[in-house]
Amino acid sequence: MRRAAYAAFRWAFRFLDARLPGWLSPHRAAVARLTAAWAGHLLFPGTIAEPDSRLLADVHRLGRGGAALPDWARAEMKEQSEFEPLLFPSAERLTRLYFFRIPHEFEAPGRAFGRLHAAAGREPIDHILFVPWLRVGGADRAALAHSEAMVSFGKRVLVVTTEPGDSPWAQRLPAGVRFLAAGEELAAIDPVSRGHVLARLVLQRKPESMHVINSIEAWKTVRHYGRALCDVTRIYASAFCDDITPEGERISAARLHARDCAPYLSALLTDCRYYANVLKRDTGIAGEKVHVVYLPVDPPEGPLWEPPTGPPTVLWAGRLDRQKRPDILAAIAERLPEFTFEVYGTQVLDTAQDMIARLAALPNVKLRGRYDGFDELPWRRCHVFLYTSQWDGLPNVLLEAAARGLPVVAPAVGGVPELPPQDNVVVVEEFDNVGAYAQALLAIVEFQLSRPQGPTYLRRKRGLADSWQTFAKFSHDVRALLA
Repeated sequence: MRRAAYAAFRWAFRFLDARLPGWLSPHRAAVARLTAAWAGHLLFPGTIAEPDSRLLADVHRLGRGGAALPDWARAEMKEQSEFEPLLFPSAERLTRLYFFRIPHEFEAPGRAFGRLHAAAGREPIDHILFVPWLRVGGADRAALAHSEAMVSFGKRVLVVTTEPGDSPWAQRLPAGVRFLAAGEELAAIDPVSRGHVLARLVLQRKPESMHVINSIEAWKTVRHYGRALCDVTRIYASAFCDDITPEGERISAARLHARDCAPYLSALLTDCRYYANVLKRDTGIAGEKVHVVYLPVDPPEGPLWEPPTGPPTVLWAGRLDRQKRPDILAAIAERLPEFTFEVYGTQVLDTAQDMIARLAALPNVKLRGRYDGFDELPWRRCHVFLYTSQWDGLPNVLLEAAARGLPVVAPAVGGVPELPPQDNVVVVEEFDNVGAYAQALLAIVEFQLSRPQGPTYLRRKRGLADSWQTFAKFSHDVRALLA
């Protein structure tokens, strides 16, 4: 009877352990696990040990029901107290120490690792790329470019997503690249064990190199287990831009983790000189480890842009988040009621509902929703591309617009001033100067109307397409660092 009761309890604990993260908040899930584990310990004291405090928030004081401190530990503490007096194992001090044990039933991380290890396949892996997901975005384009470069070198690549959610751009990965969606498995286990699982995945597979692009979980894994990982692989990371909180604090995964991860990194890559200088200045990472690798621009499908006919139309594309300042876009649209503004993108990172509502209320603004690549945008029938971000790295969407010959108006933030000088890129010095944006848009459209087919203008607008980073040059730079 007791064996059957234990089997039923064991099954119930496993069932709850696997499903609690999806039902409850992390705090309530931890309380529920703790309660179940203590119930098991009381009902089956010889079978289920005390829960581990770090994972299940449980503690046991020595001398108050916990196990006694071993003699060897007492002797070592006494010896070390010559250097640190507070380590002397007095009776009073021992009552303030804690005794931890790992519960026998905590199997969720092992099961998660087993499933991920099997899903990655049996074939050898040369390079693992960690990303949070693969969606519309500059960092996601960087991940695709790095994957393609590694494949061109003959490397066998595995791309691992570490956050739950869809990755629609996984279908854009080069042929032969394996894709492992690990986000749901990782979200179902506790935060400490996520690092265990990712580290074990690398240690088991022993790739030649691994690359972290914007994955918080992978950054934390390198931070805690970098010394072990370095024994089997070379570690690289890429960082592109800070975020800025409403209080004005600059935050990013690189700011949080680069300093502690620096001893384990072979290189830290970024896509503009501006952010390379920020990383060296603010994280203290050695300058020789920070490298600028400009990302390639996808060639346009068909001929380059030519001035369209019809009423003046402005194209805006990006995330409708606070960083991209849709409120500034709204103010510009209000200043230019004779212009039509084609707006593409969705809200991704934070709430900007008031800004979006202001845009939606304007009769000359058309909110078109999500897009899946620049060539899905109606850029050939627009007169100019407008960008209004408050902070940034080097936005890929600007490179794509300029490479197609479309005139660009953008603020002088981040790496934007690093765009090659050319007549169809206008840089506004102050990101919130609505009047300057409006004047630049008017000047560009008036010039097109006065000389819509001018051969001089068409020659000038080919500048970026001819001079920017090609994929061959990008691959050469990546190979020099990673391959």
